[in-house]
Amino acid sequence: MAAIGSNIFFNWLLVFGSLGAPNLGVGGSGWATTITRTLMAVVIVLYAFHRDARLKLGLAASAKRVDPAALWSLTRMGVPIGLQYALESGVFSLATALISRFGVVSAASHTIVLNVASFTYTVPTAIAGATAILVGQALGRGDIGEARRTGWIAQGLALVVMAASGLTLALLGSHIAGLFTNDAP
Repeated sequence: MAAIGSNIFFNWLLVFGSLGAPNLGVGGSGWATTITRTLMAVVIVLYAFHRDARLKLGLAASAKRVDPAALWSLTRMGVPIGLQYALESGVFSLATALISRFGVVSAASHTIVLNVASFTYTVPTAIAGATAILVGQALGRGDIGEARRTGWIAQGLALVVMAASGLTLALLGSHIAGLFTNDAP
């Protein structure tokens, strides 16, 4: 929630040039997101080290040692996932660049649609991440039944969330768009 508030604040600041900040228009939204994500990363790192110091988990000590086998295992698994996310983001960025050629209204409309779509996509993505962890833990314990149950429950939950999102967009789409602009739909 703090990150959402931060992003809203920096969008207000940089898109509209509030409080004496430069008026960057649509580009200010990109800067707002960059600033917010950087702050999120800093907060996560600070929290991890604070929690480590308080609970004496050994994170700081382990950060000084590098385990090449573990690093390679994480890299082998993480690079394809990272590439998939990079390609996905790249396609959205390319679409934004192409649509911006049609003018400011088209670019702004596209940005509104992406913001709303991203919001509906974020919850199922979080469910998928949590599911991957829980299924991995169950498989690590050798509990195939628990892994299977967790997967099915997560699919059902994601289905409910996406159905609710779709219904909300179908019934309240113009009202949601109205949160972004005063222009007629």
